[in-house]
Amino acid sequence: MRISTITNWAYGITVLLTGLSGAAFLMSVHSAQVERAAVETHLTFDAFAEDLAVAVEELTDEARLYAVRGDARHLNAYRYEAGVTRPRDLALKRARTMGAAPSLDRPGRHDRLALF
Repeated sequence: MRISTITNWAYGITVLLTGLSGAAFLMSVHSAQVERAAVETHLTFDAFAEDLAVAVEELTDEARLYAVRGDARHLNAYRYEAGVTRPRDLALKRARTMGAAPSLDRPGRHDRLALF
């Protein structure tokens, strides 16, 4: 093989590898953007889950305090939270707007429970 042929082959391989490297770089930039969006969504859902847990804990505390103490103010607070502010419904609505799974729409055991 002549030197010019080897040089042309080396040049061609270099151009090919440079093109592959550029394509890999563009794919990695896209993957980084997708990962960034996924992390942002994860943090949003994590904050949402924390808010929902706090709301459920408040309802549970009021029901528990009423059951233990029999004080009507706890029952009234429970009814207000469950009936007026409706934290669970608001949380599910917020989850749906964020693109959560439609399985959240199915009624569960907690929908059939009622306090007095």
